Amino acid sequence: MNNDNIIDLVDHQNNIVYEKYVVFTQKVMLGFKGSGVGSMSLLTCDPSETNHIKEFSEMIAITVNLIGEFGSSSKVTIVTVDEELNPIYRYTDAIMETKLGQSPVIFRDTQGHRTS
Repeated sequence: MNNDNIIDLVDHQNNIVYEKYVVFTQKVMLGFKGSGVGSMSLLTCDPSETNHIKEFSEMIAITVNLIGEFGSSSKVTIVTVDEELNPIYRYTDAIMETKLGQSPVIFRDTQGHRTS
C-alpha cells in the first residue's frame, strides 16, 4: 500500500500494546494473492509533508467494496510488526524494559554463605 493506491488513512491508534492503522485503498485487493487476514503488508505513504510512514504490518481485517464512488476499494486494518513479525512488540518491549521477573540469583553453600 502506497501513495498511488491509498485514498485515506481513516484511523491511527498508537498505544502500549500495538500500533494500528485503518487504510482506505483503491484497487489494492483486486489482484491480491493470499489469505487476506493474517497476511503481511508494507505500508509506505506520506500523509502530510512532514510525516512519512513506512511500516511492515499484519492485516487483521479487510472490507472490500466492489462498486462505489472510487470504483473498487478496500478498507484494510493493519497492526505494525517488528523484525520478528510480533504485532504486540511494544507490549513485550515494555515488559523487558521494566525487567519484571529478572532478579539476581544468589547461591548459598550448606552453611548459608553466599557463593558466586
